[in-house]
Amino acid sequence: MKNLKTLHILMVVNTRSFSDGTSVAVDLAKIISKPSKKIALIDANLRSPAVHKLLGIPNKRGFYNVLQNGHMVSDVTTIISNPTISVIPSGNLLPDMISTISSRKIKDTLESLRTKFDQVIINGPSIMFEETLLFTKHVDGIVMLVQPGFNNPEKMKKLMDLVKNEGITVITIMMRDQPQYQAQQSAFLDQLLLFDKQSHYLADENES
Repeated sequence: MKNLKTLHILMVVNTRSFSDGTSVAVDLAKIISKPSKKIALIDANLRSPAVHKLLGIPNKRGFYNVLQNGHMVSDVTTIISNPTISVIPSGNLLPDMISTISSRKIKDTLESLRTKFDQVIINGPSIMFEETLLFTKHVDGIVMLVQPGFNNPEKMKKLMDLVKNEGITVITIMMRDQPQYQAQQSAFLDQLLLFDKQSHYLADENES
């Protein structure tokens, strides 16, 4: 089993189309950030981007512009401090533009980021959307967020089968019920950093 140190590119995805894992992705990037490490946080949730809102940074240009318009990563990156993280927001786009993104361009961009950063955390789109699989093929693992009481067991089984068939490494399934549970979320992320000593799937059932 891989441990987190070998998971160079990690993506957070949700199992609901109308929810996201932005706070988890941002918190994870902050927790692993150290002065000696170069951390990148990417907002690849192009349908409903929220990293820029959470961090209060511009979103005129971003990840989409790198993928589609040939912008340099450095041109769309905002550096935040305390802790220091290189943030690449989604960029300003319409949902119907997503279909124009190629898997090859995603692969090339992520491989370039792999050489520039010690760790790359991606705030991904919902697993319900087709473009998610374009990203998961080129990451080292995903954190899949599951909300108790909202996910149909039969549909979840189909999603998990799809994930397994694509050969995607699922690092954990986090049971979370929405954001008032900040303490539990922080505790979960602490566990995630040591997950190689834990079972393959971790679930914070206290939030259900």
